[in-house]
Amino acid sequence: MSGPVPLPAPWASPGGALAVPVAAGVHWDAVRVSDRALGAAVLVYLGRRTGAVIQDGRTGVRYWLVPPRAADPWPALPAVSVLGCGAFVAVPPPRRTTGPGPHWHVPPAPDRHLTPPELLGEALDTAVRHSRHLAPVGPPGLAAVERNRRDQALLARLRDVNRRSRSPRPWG
Repeated sequence: MSGPVPLPAPWASPGGALAVPVAAGVHWDAVRVSDRALGAAVLVYLGRRTGAVIQDGRTGVRYWLVPPRAADPWPALPAVSVLGCGAFVAVPPPRRTTGPGPHWHVPPAPDRHLTPPELLGEALDTAVRHSRHLAPVGPPGLAAVERNRRDQALLARLRDVNRRSRSPRPWG
């Protein structure tokens, strides 16, 4: 079994005091696990083989970084989604390791940025099979449709903020 995959340069976690939206699908894709118990089980399964993990302290959502498009062939799993091209992830500064809000649950290190996708896929599959509280993946219900609308609205706002942050400021 392999360990965490080093991230090719030039990507590095942003500086500053707050998390910033970073485009997925360029240097990495993010595997989003929205269920707290499932995310905790995956961390236990991976142990020291995990790469960097971002956690939202308010919601418990965790994000594993994997090489771009590496998770594309994975089957659908409950509470798991892959964020690639067109998606943004709130990435905290390197020293932010506690919440509230996005922080590094497992901070990146020179030899630990990306999680090997085969290990993460195996960990997710095992954790889902052993979980009794997750609903099976099926046709989207109203809750899934509403979540999708909310996620699309959030993506639109993040894109707008990102676009405006690149434009010249009137004050200099």
